[in-house]
Amino acid sequence: MEKLIDYCVHNRIVTYALFIMLFLLGVFFYFKLPVRALPNFDTSEIYVVTNYLNATPQFVEQAITIPLENSISKIHGIDTIRSLNERGASHIHITLKPGTSVNQTLQNVQNAIAQVRHKLPQNATSPVVQNLNLSNANAVMMVGISNPHWPTWKVDQYVKAKILPALNGVPGTGTITQNGEQQAAIRLNLKPAMMEKYGITTDQLIAALASINIYTAGGQISNQQQSTMLFISPKPDTLQDFAHIIVANPGTIHPITLGEVASIHYGTLDQVNTMNVDGHPGTSLLIEPDSTSVQCHTGKTPDQKN
Repeated sequence: MEKLIDYCVHNRIVTYALFIMLFLLGVFFYFKLPVRALPNFDTSEIYVVTNYLNATPQFVEQAITIPLENSISKIHGIDTIRSLNERGASHIHITLKPGTSVNQTLQNVQNAIAQVRHKLPQNATSPVVQNLNLSNANAVMMVGISNPHWPTWKVDQYVKAKILPALNGVPGTGTITQNGEQQAAIRLNLKPAMMEKYGITTDQLIAALASINIYTAGGQISNQQQSTMLFISPKPDTLQDFAHIIVANPGTIHPITLGEVASIHYGTLDQVNTMNVDGHPGTSLLIEPDSTSVQCHTGKTPDQKN
């Protein structure tokens, strides 16, 4: 070793030449490394599904998913827990930490479920636990997005405004499916007595809103009160601006405004499904590759793109 060091010190030109040659060889062979569009990868995930016929996503979350998650989260070796609640079914995805025994964790999950099975609705099916192998699946990745300080609708807005446009710009990205969407909306609670007083019908109200480019989705009548949801384009600056919208002008009295025949407040559209990430409400993205692409640069994040 001392002779080699001594030789390098006294023959610096040869040493520099060897170093440059090794560096260039390294760069050359780096770009020769093969890149697979869908590389095989081993995942350690456990999937728990529970069915409850015709139950709403919100009821499924409260009555089934949350009790199961609270019990399962105590198991050692779990990295993340993601859950998807849809009408009639609860889906829980459990990702394990590297080196964790899948078989042992499967048994632990079954034991944890057995401890809270009596808390689940009697008509719900017994939770089915299985190892989820994604090595040959079409999905490149599934990511969960949540913020414990944000409501779900705000997370949904951020995903649509920032994350989805960035991911769609990544070469090789195909279909992106979002679960747990919750869109912001404005809700109207109609006042039947005031509508009758002024002789205004629901159809007249909807027509008045439609005339100023506001789209109304059908409401549901219950307890003599109708609630309806609004998509706004263009959007009034405040709820007070909404209240001043004229919905009828009978001529004999003052123009009737929306605030006189309905109470107005911010809300959200009813969710088709709900998503939790480590116990926090959020949304998930299932990313599939473009079938015509050579490779999908899945390592490129939205932050790197910008």
